[in-house]
This record gives sequence, structure tokens and C-alpha cells, in this order.
Amino acid sequence: ISIDEYEELTALKNFVLMQTIYFGNYDGALYLTFEFSSILIAIDENGVKYIQKEPENIPLPVHDEKSGGYGLPIMGKHPEGARDIALDDNYVYITFSGKKISRWEQMKYTFNFEELIEKIKHSQRLLIFDRETGNFVKEIELPKTAMNFKIFGNSAYLLNTIDDVPSIYKYSLNLE
Repeated sequence: ISIDEYEELTALKNFVLMQTIYFGNYDGALYLTFEFSSILIAIDENGVKYIQKEPENIPLPVHDEKSGGYGLPIMGKHPEGARDIALDDNYVYITFSGKKISRWEQMKYTFNFEELIEKIKHSQRLLIFDRETGNFVKEIELPKTAMNFKIFGNSAYLLNTIDDVPSIYKYSLNLE
């Protein structure tokens, strides 16, 4: 596909954003989401199946030409987006932040910036979409923040690395 054909994707001319993609494949289709937006894209052998921006409608960050070169968005100015993606027969699951990192929080972690980065890689929101249509189904607030997760059956296995020790938590989804 050509990004020039889709207005929502023109920000990907900033090639650095290609490093912020989360993707999964299922049944001949590729599903993409991004660290700095709420866009979900499904692509199959026929091209783009759908581009979904809801429920957050956070676009990919447009390159700031004043900064001179291509780069990632400035922390705190652009919202954080997806944290991971998983798929099953019926749904696309995305752990999602949607937050901006405040100046106060950045200052709080001045001497341990790695801890802040680790913290913002986690999310407590799970967005669920219909895999075939891309329609938003619902949002679930997870009991623990997760950096990564996998779906097996009707359960999500959440990886949390910011508690006392890295832990995996099993969470029943009850989607039916």
C-alpha cells in the first residue's frame, strides 16, 4: 500500500514512526497499531481492510519541521497510544494509554528517567475491536497495568514489570 493514498497515514513519512509499530497477523491479515496514536489498521492481500481511529481519535503525530530532523514526538505534548496488540478468532485487543506525561511527572523522575519510561510502557486500559470490521466493541479496565499481554481462550495474560518483581497475571475477559 502507499501511504500517500491514505490521509491518516501521511505522518508515516517520518520514518522514525515506523519504529513505534505494534503488529500481529491472523488468518491472512496484518493488524497494526502505533505507540503514539489510536489508529488500528488491518491489511490483507487485497490492501487496506480498514483504518479505525475510534474511540480515542488520536492521529499519528505530524513531524515538527522546526526541530530540523525526523524524530519521535516530544514527551508530554503528544498522547501515548498503544502498548501491545493481540488477536483471536473474533477480536483485536490493544492495551492503550491515551495519556500525556505531565511536566510535573517528568520532573519527579528527573534522576531516574528509565523508571518513568518503564512506567509509561504500561497501561491499564484494554480496547477491544471486532477483528473483521474494525468496529470498536468495548473497553476494559485491567486490574493490573500491563506492558505486554497475550490472549488464550477467554483470558488475558498480563506482563507487569513495574511491581516489586516482574509478574504475569491472568485476567478473565468474559466477552460473551
